[in-house]
Amino acid sequence: MTMQQFHVISVWLQHPYAGLGDLIRGTMHLCELSQKYNFKLTVDTQFHPVSKYLIAHTHETREYVLQNKDKILHYINNENGDRNQLSEVIQTAMRDGRTEPMLIFTNLAEHLHVIPSTRSKGFIRSILTPTPEFWAGFNQMCAEFKIKQNYSIFHIRLGDDDLVNHRIHMDQYKSMLGVIDRMSEELDPSTYIISDSYGFKHFLYQVRPHLANQIIRTNPIHLSHSTDTKPDAEKVHDTLFDFFLMINATAIKTYTNYTWVS
Repeated sequence: MTMQQFHVISVWLQHPYAGLGDLIRGTMHLCELSQKYNFKLTVDTQFHPVSKYLIAHTHETREYVLQNKDKILHYINNENGDRNQLSEVIQTAMRDGRTEPMLIFTNLAEHLHVIPSTRSKGFIRSILTPTPEFWAGFNQMCAEFKIKQNYSIFHIRLGDDDLVNHRIHMDQYKSMLGVIDRMSEELDPSTYIISDSYGFKHFLYQVRPHLANQIIRTNPIHLSHSTDTKPDAEKVHDTLFDFFLMINATAIKTYTNYTWVS
């Protein structure tokens, strides 16, 4: 008789404290735990807006997740987020011989600055596979922005007050000009500027016109604050364009007003 391997499903949901980066971080943490404790891990994105643009990885428990959405366990930083508790609940279920999959929604990680393992990076890349339709649109947008080969990215994160609440922080925008100007020698024509702040990109476009062709003027959105409306759907698409543009860059330099790297 073959013993059934314990199964954890990382379910991606929309939550104010869990943007795309948080979901990736939480899933990669579960991937590390799956290696440590030897359980099966799959990812279910069906409740999240990115699912429209990613290839659906069919798994035998997709319908189970849909029917048991109310049983998803939440382990979220700033709420009930506790890495030890998350690890313990998985180990307890394994010791008890649980046969039903465990549904977990989390943004927890061992440490924000730990470099993830090759295995967890490969695992998350397999989840983030764009649909052919999205990829065709991505290539079309790259052509419109005249993205050069072997490009690099300068990523500027100014925070959720700007991204979510759409507040214009002109003092912050002006102070960022000093950072931009100090990097002028590094901002060669094959370096593109991405930011979570559409307002800042618009401001930069006006005051530094010589950088106009390097500013990616997409209109991003916090993915856990998006809705099914057409304007939001377009912003979700723009956000994923930024994301995949960064994935395929030769290098990324980043500035953030948070204490962790975006």
